[in-house]
Amino acid sequence: MPALVVFWINLAACGLVFAALEPDDNWLVGLYWSAVTGSTTGFGDVLPSSVASMLLTIYAIASSWVLNLVVATLLIKNVLPEPHLFTDAEQRHGQAHDAVQTAHARYQSAMSEALHRSVLGEDPRTLAAYGDLAHAEHQLAHAQHALDREQAQRGEPRVGSTSWRPPRPR
Repeated sequence: MPALVVFWINLAACGLVFAALEPDDNWLVGLYWSAVTGSTTGFGDVLPSSVASMLLTIYAIASSWVLNLVVATLLIKNVLPEPHLFTDAEQRHGQAHDAVQTAHARYQSAMSEALHRSVLGEDPRTLAAYGDLAHAEHQLAHAQHALDREQAQRGEPRVGSTSWRPPRPR
């Protein structure tokens, strides 16, 4: 809120100073000029005629850029429920979950290839894709434990647990 107040005060001050510097313009024209200039629209219907007014125009544009960015950033920051939308543990958990899905798809593809090659007598756990899947599932379990610890430290309830294990081949 203070940044928004500073923005409006700057806009009004620039408009009133412009009206004071330009003898043919009144305060309403000055505020109009300030709003048009500050928004960088620049219709061109109100123009500075003195060097001081030109310098004020440069200041109005530059300060409006900065204040627009500050106000927008603060508004967005205050609209989001949490400044850090996803914690490191949540990100690692999501990445590990994606890795499990990818490894599982690779393992399924490898199993299909093995079936197509008629290697049904071979133990599927010897396939490299099975090792990739086991490694990815281990990473997911580790990430889930880190996420559980972090949520417990924040006092949040547990969202869920990764207790799924791949079926053992017969």
